[in-house]
Amino acid sequence: MHDVPEIYGFTCGRRTPARTTDMRGFTLAGVFCLWIDLTIGILIELIPSLPLVNHSVLLRVSQINGTVWSFSWFKGELARSQNQILAYSKRNGPPESPGPLYSPRFGSYSNASLEIVNLYFEDQGTYTVQVTTDRQVRNATQLHVYALVTKPIIRSSALYAVGNQTVTLTCDTKNFEKIHWGRIGKTLPTAVIWSYNYSAMTFPNIKSLDAGQYWCEAVNAVSKMTSDIYTFNVYCVCGSESGLSAGEIAGIIVGIILGLVLLVGGAFLYLFLKRRRPPVIEEPREETRKSHGPPIDYYNVQAMAEPNPANREPAYMDLQYSSRDIYSNLQN
Repeated sequence: MHDVPEIYGFTCGRRTPARTTDMRGFTLAGVFCLWIDLTIGILIELIPSLPLVNHSVLLRVSQINGTVWSFSWFKGELARSQNQILAYSKRNGPPESPGPLYSPRFGSYSNASLEIVNLYFEDQGTYTVQVTTDRQVRNATQLHVYALVTKPIIRSSALYAVGNQTVTLTCDTKNFEKIHWGRIGKTLPTAVIWSYNYSAMTFPNIKSLDAGQYWCEAVNAVSKMTSDIYTFNVYCVCGSESGLSAGEIAGIIVGIILGLVLLVGGAFLYLFLKRRRPPVIEEPREETRKSHGPPIDYYNVQAMAEPNPANREPAYMDLQYSSRDIYSNLQN
C-alpha cells in the first residue's frame, strides 16, 4: 500500500478542508493528487502472464487504497462509454451491468478484477480499468494471446536440385515469432538469401557444397518445435568443369530414364512374344533322305504285246461288234 500524501493541508483521497485559504495552493494540490492516482494508484497483473488461445486469463487488480464502491472495464486506452465492457457497483442489484463491448466470456470480481474465458486472438489489445473508492483511480494493461507453434516441415521448391539452379527451402510452420536454421556437421552456406522473417532461404546458384542435412526450429514466447532432418541433395556439379547448362543436364537425365524404360519394355515384349509363338516342325535331314533313296512313283500299267504291223487292225474295229464295246451304239 502507498501512503496517502498530504499537500497544503489537503489529504489526497479525503474530503478535509484545506488549512489555507489560498485557492491556488488548493488547485495545485488537487492536480498533484490526480497525478498520484493515475500513476501509482493500482496495479494490474495477468494470470497467467502468457495466456494461451482457448484458455482463460485473469486481469487481477491490486494495491487499491480503501473500499471499492464501483469500477468499470474498457477495451482501449480511453475510458469512454462506447468502449465499456462492463460496469460494477455495489449500490446496484445485480451489481454487474454489461457495456457495448460485453460478452458472456467476460466476468468481474468485487476486487475490480476481470476474467476472460475461452480467449480469442481478437481479444488482444489494451484494457483499462477505472476504480472508485473514496477517490477515482485508473490504470491500463496490454493483453497478448499466444498459441503453440506447430511442428515445422522443410519443403523444397524443386523436386530435384540441379547445379546452378535457384532453389528455396521453406520452414513451414504456424504461430512462430522466430525461425532458426541449422545444418548437421557444417555451417550454413553464406551465399543464401533469407526471407524477411527467416522462414525461407534461397540458394541463387546452388552448388554441390550446399548439399547436406538441414533442420529448422520455430519459437515463440510459450513454445518451441524442431523439424525432422531434411536431406538436401544436389544431383550434379555444373559450371566451368562440365560446360553444360542446367537445361542440358536435365535433358540428359530425362533421356537416360526414357532409354532405360524403353530397354526394359522391349525385353518384356520379346519374352511375351516368344512364349506365344507356335512350335516349328523341322524337315528331315539330308542324310535321312539319302538313306531311303529317291522317291519311287508307282503307276498302274497294263501289259500289252507289241502289235504286228502286218496284222494291225483298224483303230476303230471294235465298233463292228455291238455286244463287245460301248461304242457299238454309234452304228445304229
